[in-house]
Amino acid sequence: MPLKDAIKRIFGVVTNEINAAIGYQQTFSELLDNKDIPRAIGMLENRSTKAIENLLLYNTDTHKVMKRPAKAIYDKRGNFIRNKDVNRIAIPYHKFINEIALVFMYGKPVIWNNASQDSAELEEKFKRLTDQLGKSHFDAHLREAKRFAGCEGCSAMLFHTYQEDGEAKMLIRVLAKSKNDDIYTLFDQFDRLTVFARGYTTLDAERRSVYHYDVYTKEFIYYCKSVNGGAWEVDRQTNFVKKIPVIVFIQDVEWDGTQTIIDRIEDAYSRNADSNDNFADPALVATSEIANTLPKQEEESKLYVLKNGGDVKYLERQNANQARQDEIDALDEQAMSKSFTPNITIEDLRGLANASGTTLEHVMMLGTIKADMRKESHDNYLSRTSNLMKSIMGNVLDMKSGSYEELHITHKFQPPFGEDVAAVVERLMKQFGQGGMSLQTLLEQSPLIDNAEKEMERINEEKNKEDERRKSASVRDVFEPTL
Repeated sequence: MPLKDAIKRIFGVVTNEINAAIGYQQTFSELLDNKDIPRAIGMLENRSTKAIENLLLYNTDTHKVMKRPAKAIYDKRGNFIRNKDVNRIAIPYHKFINEIALVFMYGKPVIWNNASQDSAELEEKFKRLTDQLGKSHFDAHLREAKRFAGCEGCSAMLFHTYQEDGEAKMLIRVLAKSKNDDIYTLFDQFDRLTVFARGYTTLDAERRSVYHYDVYTKEFIYYCKSVNGGAWEVDRQTNFVKKIPVIVFIQDVEWDGTQTIIDRIEDAYSRNADSNDNFADPALVATSEIANTLPKQEEESKLYVLKNGGDVKYLERQNANQARQDEIDALDEQAMSKSFTPNITIEDLRGLANASGTTLEHVMMLGTIKADMRKESHDNYLSRTSNLMKSIMGNVLDMKSGSYEELHITHKFQPPFGEDVAAVVERLMKQFGQGGMSLQTLLEQSPLIDNAEKEMERINEEKNKEDERRKSASVRDVFEPTL
């Protein structure tokens, strides 16, 4: 095929895909405008289905081991006597693994930086934007969203703007199935969110359940409510933010790939407990040459009268269940390592009490590796957050200051245990003193300095003042009479 025809064909395919996506969205909007809500929502991907499956694994009450059947007891003739309950020990591995992953990802808040060209106006806008994130408790909501995504596979942060006392305000709500939210999404072929919907239930004035769908597109927000046993009311409002005000977190659950290992560990623990219940206490072994009868279980008598040749002794287990315990220990190590989770014990924490940040990072390398893998997607989520906030500030919260689009914002993840500041500063000063680093780079790399540009301005200002002071001192030395 000639190159010209190949290029034309490629562009044709891309154009058709874009047109199909646009047409799909137009059809979706038409269904909403026609109040055909079930069909419109049916065009979206329901993230709640998988979330429910993951929550069944996450919550210990619904673990597989909890379904262990009771043990049937039979007499010597094979007649059923009763059911004996068995141990069902569910271990919260999933929660432990998820919380450790959260600490390594967002144990310390994300640092936002103004990477715009030096401008007092842009610096002021950057300050107002980050102040707004602080007022909305963004860092706390970010950790909450990551926690839900780690256990459900999907969560979202909704940036809700509203008017109160004539003032535009914003709050952030985390959406997840655990909070009774149904999440629906539609992404285009470039992984851009084109439609987001949230389903939830409220109670009306008569305490009847009313189901809602809030549907977000770049142009409109559709507030849909079921009424009269099936009919739908739709309130379409203009989306003044001009972006879908949602950040969607999608990931594999943090224990991904280790479920069968966890099931086996819980089963082994439960069977060990059964064995301990049945055989841990010493068993009394006696010959028939005993004058008096053995005491019943509830009696306290310990006196046995023996006939000639009679004998009484206790039978105790030796090294009971060692093979099963060895298996549990091996499986535990596999569950932790294969989910990239540092296996932290109380003794480990005591031993690392005075360790530096660098030492902790090496000891807990698995957590760092996993966090770095997650950053591939979370870098994108945080970039979307800064772009969304620029639209919210410029179009809703701070319209008088004009557009925020010229503002260039970057972000930086912080290590969970902090940096070994003294060691970092020492290395920087050594390289600077040897002429291998500029003062500007030293300021940018120093963990003690938040804004290198401002610090450089202060240094230059102080240097100029010192030069003026020295110049003035020199002039006085020349003109003052010698006594």
